[in-house]
Amino acid sequence: NKKKGINTPETLLKDVTPTKEKEISLKELKVRDPIAKRIYFSEIEGKFYLGSLEDKPLKDRLTREQSAHIKNAVSKIKELNN
Repeated sequence: NKKKGINTPETLLKDVTPTKEKEISLKELKVRDPIAKRIYFSEIEGKFYLGSLEDKPLKDRLTREQSAHIKNAVSKIKELNN
C-alpha cells in the first residue's frame, strides 16, 4: 500500500516467538522507511525489553539469518530479565 510516498506494510508488528520457547513472547516490529530494519522485543510484567535491532536480511539469507536474529534476541531478553 502506497500513501503519499510512504510504504505502509500490512504487518508492522507480529509475534515471532519460536515454537519451543515457553518463557517469553517475542515480537518483531518492521521498519521499512527510510531503511529496512527489524526490532525484536518483549514485554514482561509491564516492562519492555529490547532484544535486538537488525538490518532486514537479504532475500537469499532471509530464513537462516532471521532465525539467528530471533534466537539471539530471545537469549538477550532472558539475560536482561534475570
